[in-house]
Amino acid sequence: MEEWPSELEFKERELEGWFEKLELKEKQFEPKLEELHLMDKRVNECLNEAKELELKQKEVDSIRKSTETNTKKERLKKKTSVLDSQAKIEQLEHTPANNATVPLSKSIQPRIYRNGRDLQLFLNEHLKRHDLLGTEISAILQASSDPAKLVLDAMQGFYPSNSVVENWECDFDLSVIRRSCILLLQELKRVSPQINPQVRGEAKKLAGDWKDKMIVVVENWLEVLGFLLLLTTYDLTSTYDENELQSLLVVVSQHSLATEFSQAFGISDKANESSIISSPVKNW
Repeated sequence: MEEWPSELEFKERELEGWFEKLELKEKQFEPKLEELHLMDKRVNECLNEAKELELKQKEVDSIRKSTETNTKKERLKKKTSVLDSQAKIEQLEHTPANNATVPLSKSIQPRIYRNGRDLQLFLNEHLKRHDLLGTEISAILQASSDPAKLVLDAMQGFYPSNSVVENWECDFDLSVIRRSCILLLQELKRVSPQINPQVRGEAKKLAGDWKDKMIVVVENWLEVLGFLLLLTTYDLTSTYDENELQSLLVVVSQHSLATEFSQAFGISDKANESSIISSPVKNW
């Protein structure tokens, strides 16, 4: 009988030992269980992210399709615009002489150009009608809310990059593009709009880019003429050295604008005449 309590105590201690071992095992498994919960949570997060990415991809695809559709419509609209402008000019060319005194607002309804690229394309198409274009461009610039900015945007074609040429989808001779730029600058100068400081700053940067690309030889007189017109039109002559301007003026000394440039640069006629070269530069 006395052995029972001792045996019972032994069993109790043995049972307690098992409980301690179980508790220890539980403590050992708790981090693993928590790790499993974290992994499960991360898997769910990844699944949600995958669903979100799929939705975003569908949105991107939808936007791309919409953009492609709008681009095609815009290209068609621009081609239609060029054809409309050509028809309008041809109609003006065949206007009887007794209608020549019709006011500009009645004879020409200027199309509103909101970016320089469209205006540049229009000029490239119709540059041969130079005299008529002057009147047309003057009306377009007067109708624009910011003619100085409009013309400046069109100057991108003077030294076109590959991307500009590809976007135009037209094969224009570079001299045609530069002549149209020069015509735009001349007409803007005649309109004499107020040029805000931001646009003048952009013009100054563009002039610097042109100067770096310009090769100053008589054969490249169109480049020099365009550069000098850019300076005088956007009032940038004070940012360049007088001697440098005079050396450029020599290249276009036979052009009808040479005298006007001399006055704008503050160069005397005598000094200009002394540096005129013998090779003539044609007016365009």
